[in-house]
Amino acid sequence: MQRFAISRDAKEIDFPEIVPPNGRRAIWRAKKLFAEIIHDVTALEGNPFTLPEIQTLLDGVTVGGRKISDAQQVLNQRDSYLRLFELVESGSFSLNARIALELQRLAAHGEALEEGVFRRGKVTIGGTDYLPPAGEGDSLARSLEEQFARMSDDTGALGNPFEQGMVAFLHVARQRSFWHGNKRTGRHSDEWSALVGRPGHHHGSGNRAIGVQPENAPLL
Repeated sequence: MQRFAISRDAKEIDFPEIVPPNGRRAIWRAKKLFAEIIHDVTALEGNPFTLPEIQTLLDGVTVGGRKISDAQQVLNQRDSYLRLFELVESGSFSLNARIALELQRLAAHGEALEEGVFRRGKVTIGGTDYLPPAGEGDSLARSLEEQFARMSDDTGALGNPFEQGMVAFLHVARQRSFWHGNKRTGRHSDEWSALVGRPGHHHGSGNRAIGVQPENAPLL
């Protein structure tokens, strides 16, 4: 497994100044902007639901003319985010495989070949020659779980939750740890950094905790 390294100049980036360390306010803000957060996530997946339609669906009213699968994807994100809030508020969230699998099962319900498990087969990423770790069956699943555990140990040494969440997101997105819902699952790790009341980016439409990686930035 490749080891991760984050290069930054502490004189140029002061993480505590990005967001004041106020966990209760961060969670309150995330819940207040809940529909916008869900819209951000589903729009990145190509879901056609508009923000007003998502708010309607979250209020328990069906939206005419939309596919059931698209509506289910919105509700999946609702469920995974509500679980994330519960874990953070109870102090139970941790960058470990058990929680990652739980969140993936919720976020990709009905979309993944297998839910709540590490993938057991080969996948590809469109638009690049890079191939995620390949293999078949339980041996691949065990390898991906071991890589996730090593990543979790490595990020623990970083100390800063924002950096920890960022590395976890990029690891899951690049390794394709699951059959489906990798970026959505990895994004929860980065959003945790904001919700715990330590340095990180705030939620809100157009203000994702993880943005697009610069074109010339090295792959992690």
